[in-house]
Amino acid sequence: MRKLSYALGMVAMTAGNQERASRRLCVWAAATTALCTLYAPGAGADEAMLGEIIVTAQKKAERLQSVPVTVSAFDKSFLDAAGVVSVDTLSRMTPNVYMSSFAPSKPQIYIRGVGSRQFDIGSEPSVGVFIDEVYVGRTHNIFNHMLDVERVEVLKGPQGTLYGRNTIGGAINIITAEPTQHLEAFAKAGGGNYDAYFAEAAVSGAVAPEKVSARLAARYTKRDGYLKNLATGGAALGEDQIVVRGKLKFDAAEQFSLTLSGEYNHDDAPGQQGKAEGPDIFLRSPVAPIVAPTPDRFSDYYNEDSTLERNLAQLSGKARWQNDNVSIVSVTGYRYSKLEEFGDIDATILDIIDQDISETSKQFTQELRIASENGGAYTFEDRMSWIIGGYYLHDSSDRSDTFILGPDSLPAFLYLLAGGTDTILNTLLLDSKTESYAFFGQVSVALTPALNFTAGLRYSHDKKHGIYSGLTNIPGTLLIFFPFEFDLRRTWSSVDPKFTLDYHFSDDAMAFITYSTGYKGGGFQWAVTDPLLAQRVFDPEEVRYYEAGLKTQWLNRRLTVNIAAFYNDYKDLQVQRIVATSTGGASGVITNAANSTIKGFELEVLARPLPELLLSFGYGYLDAQYDDYVFDEFIDYSDTRMVRSPKHTLNAAVDYTIPVRDSDEISVRADWSYSSSYFHEPGEAMIPAPQPQAREDGYHLVNLRASYASGAWRLTGYVNNVFDKAYRQALLAYPPIGDNPGQNIGYPARPRMYGLEIGWSLN
Repeated sequence: MRKLSYALGMVAMTAGNQERASRRLCVWAAATTALCTLYAPGAGADEAMLGEIIVTAQKKAERLQSVPVTVSAFDKSFLDAAGVVSVDTLSRMTPNVYMSSFAPSKPQIYIRGVGSRQFDIGSEPSVGVFIDEVYVGRTHNIFNHMLDVERVEVLKGPQGTLYGRNTIGGAINIITAEPTQHLEAFAKAGGGNYDAYFAEAAVSGAVAPEKVSARLAARYTKRDGYLKNLATGGAALGEDQIVVRGKLKFDAAEQFSLTLSGEYNHDDAPGQQGKAEGPDIFLRSPVAPIVAPTPDRFSDYYNEDSTLERNLAQLSGKARWQNDNVSIVSVTGYRYSKLEEFGDIDATILDIIDQDISETSKQFTQELRIASENGGAYTFEDRMSWIIGGYYLHDSSDRSDTFILGPDSLPAFLYLLAGGTDTILNTLLLDSKTESYAFFGQVSVALTPALNFTAGLRYSHDKKHGIYSGLTNIPGTLLIFFPFEFDLRRTWSSVDPKFTLDYHFSDDAMAFITYSTGYKGGGFQWAVTDPLLAQRVFDPEEVRYYEAGLKTQWLNRRLTVNIAAFYNDYKDLQVQRIVATSTGGASGVITNAANSTIKGFELEVLARPLPELLLSFGYGYLDAQYDDYVFDEFIDYSDTRMVRSPKHTLNAAVDYTIPVRDSDEISVRADWSYSSSYFHEPGEAMIPAPQPQAREDGYHLVNLRASYASGAWRLTGYVNNVFDKAYRQALLAYPPIGDNPGQNIGYPARPRMYGLEIGWSLN
C-alpha cells in the first residue's frame, strides 16, 4: 500500500471537485500561457477544440482521454507538422522516454528508466515494438525512417497482460496508413546539408469498388556521414536507405475484412563509429604510438571506414470477423532480417581491433483474439467488456562476430614477439532459437455508471535453445584462449496480472489506479570468451508496477492536462558484472545481479487557445536507483542512479498557422526539449580517473520549422539542433586490462541540420 500511496499522492492534488480545480488551473494557465484570458465561449469555439485521437492501446479503438493507460499518441498531422521521420525523435516530445543509439543498428530504448543496451541475439529487449500489431523481435531497423505512418503510440509502464513478454518497460505501437476506397496520394522531396536528399510518395484507392482497396508507398533517403575520417576521406553515421510497402484490403463481406501487407527495407550506409576520448587505447601494444584524438568532435583519424548493410522483409495479414456480439481478430506476421556490419572499434588510426558482424533472423508470430462488441449480447447491457486470446512466436537467429586483432594490439605484439606471423582472428558464433506461447484475457466491469474495474491475466511460456561457440586461428592468445562450443537450453514461464480502477468524473475528466507486473525473457551470454563463463544463462527480469493517473480536458476541450505518477519494484535486472575467468583473468558477464526502485511522475499539457495556435508542454521527473548492484570486488553501484535515466525531462512546442489568402497559409513551429544529466554506464565513472566520466551533462535542443501551403502544395524549411549543441548519443566503455587503463568511445549526436522540402497531396 505504501507504493500505491506514493502514486496516489502525486495526483491527489489534482483530484477532487472539478470546478474548484478549474479555477486553480486558470490561474496557472494565465501565468504561463494566458489561456484563461483567451478563452471566450461562443462563436469559433468548435474550431479551437483539440482534435480527438483514437488509440488501440487496449487492442480496441478508444478515445485517448478515456483509456486508463498512460499513452503518448502522435497522429499523422502531428508527425507531419513536427517533421518526425523516425521513432527516436519522439523521445524529445514525451517525458521520461530515452531513445538513442550507438549506430543505426544498435537502438537503445528506455521508458521510465527501464530499457536495454544489449543488441545481440542472446538477449531480449525491454520495450516491445509493434508495427501494425506485429512484434519486432530484432530491433536493428527500428530507427530507420518511418514510411506513410498513420499514428505512433508510446505506452508507458509494463504491458504484460495484452502485449506480453519483453514489454517490461512499455510498448511502442507504429500504425501505418490503411488502404482507402477513395483516391488519395502524396509526394514530397527535399534536401539539406551533408548532401542530404530524399523522396517519398504514396497512392491509395479502390481496386474493386467497395470490395478491394490498395495502397503503395516508397521512400528513398541519402545523407553523407557527419563523422569524418581524416585518414581515408570517408565518413560515418550517414544514411542510404530505401523502403517500399504495399497493402491490400479485402472487404469481402459486411462482417469480414482482410488486410495483407508487405514491406522491403534496404540500407547500405556508413556504419557505427565513435571518437576515442583519451590517448590511452584499449589493448594497445606498448610499442605502438600514443595517439591523441583530434579536438574536433566530428572528425578523427581511423585506419578503416565503417560499413553497414541491412535488409528487411516483412509480410503480415490481419483478418477480422465481427457480428453484433463479438469480433474475432487474427494477426499473422513474418519478418526476415539480415545485418552485415564492419567497424574500427578502437576508434584510432592504429590497427588494434576491428569487428566484423553478420546476423540473420527469421521470425514468425501469430495472435488470435476474441472480444466483446459494444452493445452485444455478452456485455450484460454494456456493463462489461472482455477480450481473450492466444499468442505464438518462433524466432530463429544466428550471428557471428569476428574480432580482428591487428599488429598494433597487445595480443598481436606478444604473438609476433614469440615469432608469429598471422593476424589474430577471434570469432564468436551463436545459433539461437526461441519459441514462446501465451494465453491472455482481460475483463472490465462497470461497478457504477462512473466506476469501472478491470482485471487481466497472461500466462507466458518461453523455450530457448542456443549453440554458442568460439573460434580462433591462433590458440593461446587473447581474446579466445582456446576454441569451445556449448549447447544451451532453458525454459521459463511467467504469470502477469493487471488490476485497474478508473472513475469518470465527467466526459472530460477521469482518474485511474493500476497494479500490474511485467516480464522480460532470459537469455545467453554474448562476447564472453571464457569457456566456463560462456555457459552462464541469465534469467528473466520482473517488475511490480503501481500507477495513478488523471486525464482531464478543460475550457470546451481547448486544454488537455494529463498527470501520472508511478512506482516500480524492479527485480533481477540483467546487468554486467566482472568475474574471474578460468585462465586467471577477468571478464564481463550478464547476470541477474541487481534490483532497483523507480518512481516518478509526468505532466503533459496540450492547449489550443486560438484556432490558429497550438501549445504543448511536458515534464517528467524520474528517481531511478540501483538498490543493490555489486559490479566486482572493488566497485559497488548500489544506491547510485540507473543508466540513461535523467531525473528531469521537459519539452515544449508552439505551432502557429497564419492564413494569408483563401487557400494559402503560413505555418511556423518551434520546439524545445531539455534533458538533465544522466549516465551512459553505471556509477559516477565506469572507467577510473583520469579517463572521462560516463556522465552526460544536461542539454537543451531547439528545432524550427516554417512552411507555406497553397492548395495541394507545401514548401517547408527546417533547422534541427538550431544552436548546434554538442552531446554524446551513446558511450562505449572498455574496461582496464593489465597495464591498459581502458578507454571511453563517445558517439557524437547529430550536429545542426537544415534543409528544404516540397510536398504535394491529393485527398
